[in-house]
Amino acid sequence: MAAKLQEALTILRRKQLEQRTGLFRSGIYGKLKFNPKRPKEFDPSFPKPIKLGPGAKAVGWIEAEVNAWLTAQVENSRKVQGASRSSLSAPHTELAQSPTMVPVKTAIKKNLKSTITARG
Repeated sequence: MAAKLQEALTILRRKQLEQRTGLFRSGIYGKLKFNPKRPKEFDPSFPKPIKLGPGAKAVGWIEAEVNAWLTAQVENSRKVQGASRSSLSAPHTELAQSPTMVPVKTAIKKNLKSTITARG
């Protein structure tokens, strides 16, 4: 039980949070407070910091909340990637089978050959 309590109360300081999330200071605080100039940065699901003392400016983040947020980010990312892959796979196969489509390298080589023969 003590290990369970210890894990729930582990506090991450900002530098540790930066390492864990890959965000910098401005990105972390951008996720915490809505800014009309950068509305896409705000994330209401991002873990809120806790004060580490009365009247103190020091704050920290609960590790379990940060881990839960990271897990949710991974799950959301995989859902979006899976949906975009399935919706994009059909048009790509149609383009690949189209007889009018020419690979870029082939088009460049043909254009280069025609330029050389015209000068030559």
